[in-house]
Amino acid sequence: MNDDQIKKLVEAIKQQRTSKASDYILQIGVALCIAGILWVGSQIVNLDKSLAVVQQQQLDLKANISRLNEFTKKPRFTQDDFNTEIKSVLQEIRHNQDSINDLRKEILLLRNKKIGGKANK
Repeated sequence: MNDDQIKKLVEAIKQQRTSKASDYILQIGVALCIAGILWVGSQIVNLDKSLAVVQQQQLDLKANISRLNEFTKKPRFTQDDFNTEIKSVLQEIRHNQDSINDLRKEILLLRNKKIGGKANK
């Protein structure tokens, strides 16, 4: 073999090494691209699941708001309503207390007459 043939052989080996290295780099690149595509796919699936959950929560929230709106449409018992209703009850209690006090006075008078009548005998 002469010098020219050896140089050509060395160049061919170098090119072969370079092509192996470039093949290796390309394989790594393809693997990374596939991994990226799989990751994006999994993120899309997770996003779909999350979207379904959010939609269900939105439906539940709408139902709760609807129930709240129905509840707030009904009349409520306010402080003024209470004050109005309690007036008659308080008036009746005062009347009953006055009656009880009058009966106590009568009982005391009768007791005093009975005690006084025994003392006089």
